[in-house]
Amino acid sequence: MKKVLYVTTVSRTINAFLVPHIEMLLKEGYEVQCACSIDKPVNKGLLEKGVKIYDIPFSRNPLGLGNIKAFKELVNIQKRENFDIVHVHTPIASIYGRLLKLRFKHLKTIYTAHVSISVPVPKAAGRITHIRFPFSVVWCGNRHPTISIPVNIHNIR
Repeated sequence: MKKVLYVTTVSRTINAFLVPHIEMLLKEGYEVQCACSIDKPVNKGLLEKGVKIYDIPFSRNPLGLGNIKAFKELVNIQKRENFDIVHVHTPIASIYGRLLKLRFKHLKTIYTAHVSISVPVPKAAGRITHIRFPFSVVWCGNRHPTISIPVNIHNIR
């Protein structure tokens, strides 16, 4: 049986976008697990179907130190579970999910790019400016995923 790990920064992404996809994979005989920071209760139907949820400390801030700990936990989860596919969905989690491929060469990665991200960067005067990290910058930040799926036209420029 093929094993799939969905990786998102926060659990609300699972509830908002991924439930039908996960249910389809379960029907096709895949074992599916998810890794995210649990900010909202995960869909009960998934839990009842045996989908395991790992609560890992992702931060939506790309410079957040919790992301390093989250990556270490992803490495340990992959060592234990030996997933065939990691499907990443949110910009921050996608970077760390795709970095797994550097350690686990057999791993196939899928990146679904929903949006570009903005990162607050302090100015000398103390004001905050948002710098856009377009899809191409995030995507090229590490090795290319096995498959990349842009969801909107802005992500393919």
